[in-house]
Amino acid sequence: MKKIISLLSILVTLTFSACDKVKSPYNELEVPPVDTSTSATKVRKVLIEDYTGHRCPNCPRAAEQIKLLKQARPGRVVAIGVHVTNQFAAPGSGIYNIDFRTALGNSLDSTFKVSLLGLPTGMVNRKKVGAVYNIPYTQWGAYLDTFIQKPAEAYIKIENSYEAATRTVTATVTSEFLTSLSGNYKLSVYIIEDSIAHAQKDQLIPSPSNDSDYVHEHVLRGSLNSVFGEQLNNAPVNSTSSFTKTYSKVLSAAWREKKCQIVAFIYDEATKEVIQAEEKEVIE
Repeated sequence: MKKIISLLSILVTLTFSACDKVKSPYNELEVPPVDTSTSATKVRKVLIEDYTGHRCPNCPRAAEQIKLLKQARPGRVVAIGVHVTNQFAAPGSGIYNIDFRTALGNSLDSTFKVSLLGLPTGMVNRKKVGAVYNIPYTQWGAYLDTFIQKPAEAYIKIENSYEAATRTVTATVTSEFLTSLSGNYKLSVYIIEDSIAHAQKDQLIPSPSNDSDYVHEHVLRGSLNSVFGEQLNNAPVNSTSSFTKTYSKVLSAAWREKKCQIVAFIYDEATKEVIQAEEKEVIE
């Protein structure tokens, strides 16, 4: 009888061990959720640019990574999906009849050479790593954490208004520096669109690997102030330096204004590294 009881004890122990919940690797660093919607809370947010394509069968994994990072770091990640390359993002036959590529995205890819090593890949705060800017999506979390642990050097406030009759969004972006900095900084303002249902290749789906119900998030649509934005300062800044810029853009008839967001970020002109990012819906 004692032997039976001992065996049962071992089986129970093994059963519960096998069912232990596996923690997300992004939960190891405790970063409590913060309300970043008010100017009273000024934390560093990180820009992740996901270079992707609807005919790239591995790209859904990178999009899933962004979703996990946003869940693990609420309010700290601003994402942009940049559809690039003829091979993976050009329109194809059948259900791949749409083109998410933009002149803006092509210019960015030409400058930063992100897609040269294939997709999916991307940039985190446009941080140059060695000789390149692209970082494998499996490493985005580690780079994200190195940034968000630093105090914010700047704060961005976006105020949008939308005129339905002309489909025009007007974004007023205030860039406030929180510390003394000696470099020259620029402000870029882009527009993205969420929740676009359209086909996506996915290698996890049996051949021909078509996910006709895929939802594309944070798709880059265009810029409100050119590819590389506008100069904010040409002299050192300090904690009293603040700049307010206003931009307007007419939305394409194909874009759904209620799913569009304005993304703004400040970066060092010399290094291209982003020091702060923000996003806000066109229509709240």
